[in-house]
Order: sequence, then C-alpha cells, then structure tokens
Amino acid sequence: MKDRYKEGRTTAYVTVAINALLTAIKLLAAIIANSTAMIADAAHSASDILTTIAVIISFKIAEKPEDAEHPYGYEKAESIGAKIVAVLLLFAGLGLGFKAIGNIKATHVIVPGSLALYAAILSIITKEAMFWYTLVTAKRINSTALKADAWHHRSDAISSIATFIGIGAARIGFPLGDTIAALIVSIMICKVALDIMKKSIKELMDSSAPLDTINAISRSIESVSGVKGIDSIKTRVHGHLIYADIEIQVDEHISISEGHKIAHKAESKILSDIENVKGVMIHVHPV
Repeated sequence: MKDRYKEGRTTAYVTVAINALLTAIKLLAAIIANSTAMIADAAHSASDILTTIAVIISFKIAEKPEDAEHPYGYEKAESIGAKIVAVLLLFAGLGLGFKAIGNIKATHVIVPGSLALYAAILSIITKEAMFWYTLVTAKRINSTALKADAWHHRSDAISSIATFIGIGAARIGFPLGDTIAALIVSIMICKVALDIMKKSIKELMDSSAPLDTINAISRSIESVSGVKGIDSIKTRVHGHLIYADIEIQVDEHISISEGHKIAHKAESKILSDIENVKGVMIHVHPV
C-alpha cells in the first residue's frame, strides 16, 4: 500500500515540475506574441500545478492507517482530492470564458505573433506525453485522483490544439480566431471539471462497485465448499478500495461454529481473489 502512494506522489511531483516550466514558457510567449488564447492556455497549465498539489496532499492523507476516529481508514481522501481538482478546474474554465467573451466584444483585436504558435506545438506534445505518463500510473495503482489529474493534462493538450488553430486563424486573416479559441478552451475545461466532479461525488456517496467486480465476488463465494447460495451482495466504493456486505446460505443442520468457518473461508477467498476489496462482512442464513 505504501509503495502505491509513493509511486503516485512521484508521478505527481514530476508533472508539477514539468508544468511549472511549461507554464512559464507559455506565459512568456503569450506576452511577447500578444495572444489571448495562449494566456488562457498558460492559465490552464498553471491550474494543473494547483490540482496536482491537491492530488499529492490527498495521497498523503489517504495513506494514513485506520484509527479510532476513522476505523475504515482515509482512502476517501483521494475522492475528495479529485473533487478539489474539479472545482479548481471549473473556476479556471469560467474565468477564462468570461475573459474571452469580453475580448470578443472589444472593438480592437490584436493579431498574435508567430511565437505563440511554437509555444502551442510544444504544449501539445508535452501535455499529451504527461497524460499518458500519469494515466499509466493511475491505472496501475487504481487512483481516481491521479486519473482525474491525467485527464486534466489531456484537456490541456486539447486546449493547446484549439489555441494553435485559433492563433493560426488570426494570423491568416480571421482576427477573432485567437479569442474564439480561448472561449472553446474554457468550455472544454468546464466539461472536464464537471465529469471529474460527477465521478468523485459518486464515490463519496458510497456507490456500488462495478458489476464485473460484484460478479467476481459472487464467483469466489460460490467456489467455497459449504456455501449453498447467496442471498445478497452489497458493495461500496471507498476511495480506490471496496467494502462488501454479503449474506450467504448454509445447511441449517450444521453448528454455528461450522457456519462461522464457512463464512471465514468465503471472506478469505474474496480477499485473496480480488485485489481492491479491503473489507468483507459475511452474514450466515440457514437453509
């Protein structure tokens, strides 16, 4: 478990460092080239730094062991971290959108310089590489917060594509192209934010595990000798982990002790077969 959080934090630290450098390059290019879209893109990259820091903090909290006040552990801190990422993204998107609308209404439009185009190309390549680097780690350690951060990198790559197109349009005779690109970027950021928020809220509401996980739990129980059937399986997502409450059927003629042994075997089988299940509570029904 410690290695999981260590790997997640290492990935996050690497992306923070790259983002800081990329943000500085974009901002410098935006100022020199007078590009509204590139300023929006730089702000998007800056928000990446804040969201990744939120992910790092959530990892630090989530790895704490269970205690008297939190007997189920701190894993939900990752879902909270993902929600913070979403809120920061949403505010960044709305702010950039209002700025773009204001620029569209302006009577004087500045055509951006070519330097902004090169900065956009650099951003597209860098952010796409960061997306895959972060997503691979997120899938390997099954982290919602890190997956959210990965998609933030992808949204930045897409926004840089929009920025590139907008700046190019402005330079070939469509002056509002740069500003419209900034507006498109802001809409994309808001959509990503809402998607992440929806997923994190679902996790915080103790939603059930995916159907394939529930089916895997069912198969594990049915393979245990002495289990006559399954009355119910209730699961809830707890950060990257899962808790399960299960009711099984056993022969009514066996002793309470024998029924308890069957339940213990079923619990051990589930925990050994399914990696992300943290806790199992099994109730025995005589049939």
